[in-house]
Amino acid sequence: MRFRDYLLGHKYKTGAWEASEAEIRSFAEKYDCQPLHLDQEFAKNGPFGGITASGWQTLAVAFGLWIKSIDPTHNRGGISLDEARWLKPVYVGDVLRAEVEITSLRKTSKGDKGVVVYHFTVLNQREEVVLDFKTTGFVAV
Repeated sequence: MRFRDYLLGHKYKTGAWEASEAEIRSFAEKYDCQPLHLDQEFAKNGPFGGITASGWQTLAVAFGLWIKSIDPTHNRGGISLDEARWLKPVYVGDVLRAEVEITSLRKTSKGDKGVVVYHFTVLNQREEVVLDFKTTGFVAV
């Protein structure tokens, strides 16, 4: 999507992703090797009662769902990630989707690109918010 295609206040909905144990383990082994993501026995006795996805994986999945739902060829890079809040754990079998609201639009001084602020709300299959964050990026006009 080009900058000019975004509408302030518009909410976009993404497709869905189901959390599998294999994907949770694979991500955790590479990027967040805490036992609550890898060790079933540890996780069972931990604060969430079972294996959970890394919060960073949840964030990456949400962003990936967004990118797959638009034409990303006009994206020109990220500026920030703000106010990330992991509100509920993501378990094996949970199905996530994101709602993305455009909360700010402004052109850069050169006018060749714009700055877009996206507010992500990530929900599970029970419509519970599991993650909430904002990200800002450049988009070609």
